[in-house]
This record gives sequence, C-alpha cells and structure tokens, in this order.
Amino acid sequence: MSLLISTNVFDKVEDWAKIHDLIKAVKYDDKGIEIFPLWDQEGFEELLEKNEEYLKGMKITFHGAYYGVEPSAPKNTKEYYKSIVQNKKTIDWCNRLNGKFVVHHHNNRKIPTEEREQIIKNSDVQLKELTDYANKNSVALFIENVGVNSNGNNLWTDDEFIEMSLSIPNPILIDVGHANANNWDIEKIIVALKDKIIAYHLHNNYGIYDSHNRIREGSFDFEKFIRLYKLFTPDKDLTLEYSDRYKDEIDYIAQDAEWLIDNLNRCDRSAAILY
Repeated sequence: MSLLISTNVFDKVEDWAKIHDLIKAVKYDDKGIEIFPLWDQEGFEELLEKNEEYLKGMKITFHGAYYGVEPSAPKNTKEYYKSIVQNKKTIDWCNRLNGKFVVHHHNNRKIPTEEREQIIKNSDVQLKELTDYANKNSVALFIENVGVNSNGNNLWTDDEFIEMSLSIPNPILIDVGHANANNWDIEKIIVALKDKIIAYHLHNNYGIYDSHNRIREGSFDFEKFIRLYKLFTPDKDLTLEYSDRYKDEIDYIAQDAEWLIDNLNRCDRSAAILY
C-alpha cells in the first residue's frame, strides 16, 4: 500500500516548496504525492521540470486537470479542447514521471436536472478519448466519484455510480469525503466494487459540504472504513486529499498519516471480519 499526499493542499505554485518538508515529516516508507496540476498558473510546468528527478524518486500519481476545466463540455467547443489539452498534458507528465495513474472526473460543473443525460453523454466522449490516449501512453486512467449534492454537481446516486463503474473498463478511485457528503452507503460501494477499486481519496466533512477536512474532523467513520478496507480492498493506495487550509499545518498532516498507518496495522483481516 502506498500512502500519498495530494498537492491539493498546496494550490499555489509558490507553496510547492513545502512538499519537501511534508514528505520528510511523513514517517512511512511507501509514501509519495498525488500531483494536483496547476496548468493555468505561471511557472507550474517549469516547476515540474525543475523537480523532475526528485519526483521520479518517489511514488507519484496525478489528479486530472481541474481548475477551469470541464470534462463534460460538448465536443468541438473551446471548453472541450481546453479539457482535452490539459488532461493529455497531465497524462504525458504522469508517463514522464513514471506515475502510477491519473484520476479523472466525469464533470465539475453544476447539473440542471434536464441536462443530466446529455452531460453524461458529453462526458463519455471525453472519457473515451482520454482513456484511449492514456492506454497508448501506458498510463491507467481511474474514475472518481465526484460531485456533491450541496454543490449541485453530483451526477449519480450510489447505486447509479456502482452500475456505471461496472459498465466501463476503467479502474475506480473512491473519494470517501464525496460519498459522505452525499450520504452514500460506503459499505455497499466497497463490497460491490471491491474488484475494481484501486485507490481512495481520504478526507472528512460533516455530511453536507465538500470541505476536505482532516480525516478525524467530520462525521465519516474512519474506523469502520479501515475495517472495510482491510477486509475487501487491502493494500490499495490511499491518498490524503486536504484543503489548502492546511498548507501551513504540515505537522498535522503527518500526525494524521501516522494515525492512519497505526490503525491499519492494528486491524488485520481476520479482526475486520468481526465488524
């Protein structure tokens, strides 16, 4: 199991210098980072180039392009081309840094009810194009459960997400914070998708807003999650994906990583069965 820290916590190019201190602070051998790309910020690609050898020396994954990018934009629109260009660049860099995978969103925008079916169709067009491109470049493209009801951008119920996930070839990344904010049944999801889940995003909230709190600051039951994880998806990658509110709280992030690893180590699979 790799434990990764998302650079979502450092959402400005100038904050990236803190990554070195964060990685040193996390006391776990199989550790790395999920790179949350900042393609629209001046100097970001140069930052990757400057740190290329350092990044190649650790476990790396990538989040798909997000800021100002819409993966459900209709084909041949300006928004479509921006999404394709930035996501292909992300895939290229994942390959260049020997990354494990790129995680992809179906959509980022709000969804009027009457547009839902068309948004899904538009999103599927981009998903296929990017999956084909990723496959040609030896990169796995994972699909994340995204969207939060309170933001108006959630496409799926938990049952619909399960059905969709089983219908596509892509592996699945489960974001437990999104599941909690949408009141999804995390046990049902993990049991149903256990053979497709390859990784998780970990953060917490109080069941409404996608606040990306620390893992013990919210209503999601991480002790139950750990038991489910050990029982059904042991050794899959885990990523702490925190808000930029914590960019100056490296010690707290390292403490959460330690708590998570300690609890995972104490919960073996035979004990997990008793939950």
